[in-house]
Parts: sequence; C-alpha cells; structure tokens
Amino acid sequence: MLHMIAKCSYSAQVWNIMATGTDFQIPPPTGIRRVIGWELISSTGLTHAHTQLIIYTLWNLWKERCRRVFDNKTLSPIDLARVIKEEIAAEQLATRQN
Repeated sequence: MLHMIAKCSYSAQVWNIMATGTDFQIPPPTGIRRVIGWELISSTGLTHAHTQLIIYTLWNLWKERCRRVFDNKTLSPIDLARVIKEEIAAEQLATRQN
C-alpha cells in the first residue's frame, strides 16, 4: 500500500503536481501509518486546506488503482490531479457558508 500511495513514480508525480502552487510540502512517507494515519494530520497542525489535499489525493490514488485493476482504464498524473482539484473545489463550494 505504501508503494501505491507514495513511492511509485505515478503517485509521486501526482503528489508533486498537487503540491505545485501551494505553500504545502508533502511529507515524505516514513511508513503507512504516518502517511495515512490521523497522527500525521493531527500532530502537525495542518490547515483544513492541507488536510483536504492529503485526503482527496489519497482517496483518488486508491480510486485510480481500482480503475486500473477492475476497469482496465488509466488517467495520466496530470488528469488525476485535475480530478482531485475539481473534487476539492466542489466540496468547498458545497460547504461554503454564506
């Protein structure tokens, strides 16, 4: 799992694209629990936007894995990053308080 979400060249490209243009540096994976565990999110004082970026990227990397395995379809890293950014924007629009 660690390979799939952080160490393979595909996921590394997606993480780099997601970090581009933000002040957020994706932490290097030191273990699966550290990467996806709440201890990372709760212990580092991440902002809500950074937490969103991590969660949506992890979730979409998993969905991309399933798309490849079960549907025999793929997205490029750029296309997956675009999907992630669109999902984050949609969630922000849906939860925006007026």
